[in-house]
Amino acid sequence: MLFIIIYRKRGGVQINGRIIFAFIIFTDFVKVARLENALPAGRWLVVYIIDTVEMSGSKLDKEAFVTGLSGTTQGEVLAIVAALPLFSWQVSLLVSTLPLQDVARAAIVATFLVLVVSFPGILLPFYVASAALCAHIFCWNKVRTKLHSTTKRPYFMSTFRSTMMLYTVISILGVDFHLFPRRLAKTETFGTGLMDLGVGAFVVANGMVSSSSSMSIRKLLRKAAPLVALGLLRLFTLKTIDYQEHVSEYGQHWNFFFTMVVVAVSSSSLCYVFPRIFLDRPGLAGLALYAVYELILSLENLQAYVLMDHARLPPDASLLARNKEGATSSLGFLALHFCGAFVGRISFRTRRALGNHSRAPRPLRARPLAKFWVYAIALVLLSGVLSSKISRRLSNAAYGVWVISVAMVIIGIAITLEARGPPVDADPVIEGVNASMLLVFVGANLLTGLVNISIDTLAASSSQAALVLISYATFVCACACALRRRAQV
Repeated sequence: MLFIIIYRKRGGVQINGRIIFAFIIFTDFVKVARLENALPAGRWLVVYIIDTVEMSGSKLDKEAFVTGLSGTTQGEVLAIVAALPLFSWQVSLLVSTLPLQDVARAAIVATFLVLVVSFPGILLPFYVASAALCAHIFCWNKVRTKLHSTTKRPYFMSTFRSTMMLYTVISILGVDFHLFPRRLAKTETFGTGLMDLGVGAFVVANGMVSSSSSMSIRKLLRKAAPLVALGLLRLFTLKTIDYQEHVSEYGQHWNFFFTMVVVAVSSSSLCYVFPRIFLDRPGLAGLALYAVYELILSLENLQAYVLMDHARLPPDASLLARNKEGATSSLGFLALHFCGAFVGRISFRTRRALGNHSRAPRPLRARPLAKFWVYAIALVLLSGVLSSKISRRLSNAAYGVWVISVAMVIIGIAITLEARGPPVDADPVIEGVNASMLLVFVGANLLTGLVNISIDTLAASSSQAALVLISYATFVCACACALRRRAQV
């Protein structure tokens, strides 16, 4: 990348005889344009030049860096994800005795995320210390209390949504560095990696707070329009600047935002047409959709076709064929959406039961929480049995079981802490990310692109990568806290 100052003459600008792209830095906005049309005549401008010829080599290296991976064990992923709710709660306990500014808390959470993802070995001493602390506090705290949340959603909801978002934020940039373990990146076909949870967790989180029962067509369009715009903007940007893409993830043109649009529109339509099935019995509806989807995958060897390498597609392949992964997996994510709605109902029911039994004898108070944990552990065990069949690329039933099991564990931890923990203020980072999930995700994607354009991530040392990741995660968390404070004013 070059950093230069250019003065445009009336005859236009051409460098080395080839067309290049530029990020033109103005005082109030950034836009992408062809250089010869971007510079007003007679003005000096600071320009970041991106040579697309040089980028292409780096693009191929970065695409190869995240291709052909097989993932890690479900236990390691679960241990990594479950650490953040416990750590956030412990930070809240610390702040109750030692006040910290939001920026300091953001830096603490960001540093913890980078350390846990980069060096999962530190989880063993962390869990040993956390178990001792929880045992002491739970035995000391005889009477049920609850965390004070400044948001409308319950603490367990904020915790689950923010936990999955924060791990997504750290992973989308971390995966481009050697510091990030390859086994935690997205798997190519079958397997489980930390990054495989991202889109599934988003779908489950949206299902838990779904309001399809009262969504009119106008409201649905208003909800889907930003996602369509973001999907098109991402597609246009990636193709324009020749940014690295993992084509086998969604297809050549499809992306995460288009999947969310399909799920949102389809779920709302089904709830409107068949309310007694999809609205009143979301769990049963999700299982039925998964059964239909698995049947479809088994017919005419569709699964093998979806997993087929794009290089084997004919030159005249249709648009649908070029986006077969994204289009096919949308049905699986739709089923996961309704399963997420069912998990939300179970979670709210458990929390309500704990409140109703707050003055009851201890065995009776523990019954709703124990029942919830039985469901969660059963799903974890079932997911282990289906481990060889889990595919985020297909979003099949095995993948759905795995995502739901992780969600149940995170929610179970949050409900347990809320039910038995001392009364402390909820973490502003957790609540800030929960309140502005879409903004945080889009902002993190923009920052990820900026970092990848600015430096060669594959050549960065471990210390350089850690510094970049901690700074990046701290900035994202601090912005989430600022958005939270602004919403409260």
